[in-house]
Amino acid sequence: VPMGSGRESQVEVFLNGTKQGAVPSLPFLGTPDFIRPVEGELVVSGFGKTDEFPAEVRGRMALISRGEIPFAEKINNAYNLN
Repeated sequence: VPMGSGRESQVEVFLNGTKQGAVPSLPFLGTPDFIRPVEGELVVSGFGKTDEFPAEVRGRMALISRGEIPFAEKINNAYNLN
C-alpha cells in the first residue's frame, strides 16, 4: 500500500447470507483522517498463487492467506488475472 493511501477497514464475514462476525484492522501510517467505506463480496483465493484465484474473484475482493509466496507476488497475481 503506497504511503498515505491505506484505509482503516473492518471486514464483515457472512456465510449463506448470515453475518458470522467482523475482523477489524488499524489504519496504515500516514493515511488521511477521512475514511471511505468499501463494500464488496469477499472471495477466498488461497495463498494468492496464480492458480488459486477462482474465476468469480473478478470485480470482488480476494481474501488471500499469509505465507508461501511474497506479498508483492500475491498482489501482482491478483492484478494480472486473465
